[in-house]
Amino acid sequence: MKLIVGVQAKKKIDLLQKSDKKINGFLIGTKIAKYTVISDLLLYGFNKDDLSDAYGSVYKHWGFKLKGFFYRNTNVLFDDYFYEKIIMEINENGTDCYFCRIDCNEKSKRKIEKMKYIFI
Repeated sequence: MKLIVGVQAKKKIDLLQKSDKKINGFLIGTKIAKYTVISDLLLYGFNKDDLSDAYGSVYKHWGFKLKGFFYRNTNVLFDDYFYEKIIMEINENGTDCYFCRIDCNEKSKRKIEKMKYIFI
């Protein structure tokens, strides 16, 4: 999978990189052939206790456009909701993207793969 970050999402990433606040939220985008295009970041502010409700609420509205999660100055929460999703870690030095999948060779083993991305 190849990841492209769109203009609106890039603007929000730039703002978040300058902030020292703890924030997280969801990645909104679409899949086009072998590319996943992240078009926007939906600031949400969930924690481990309300992740299920937050994910359900966003999925109900956005459906398959919900492509993953992002974090800024917070610990990454791993949950079943993260499988087959993109995880974006935003910090003052840049942005790292990962893809979370289940390793079929090992039962219930989560595998996190670092992704390359481009801005448009």
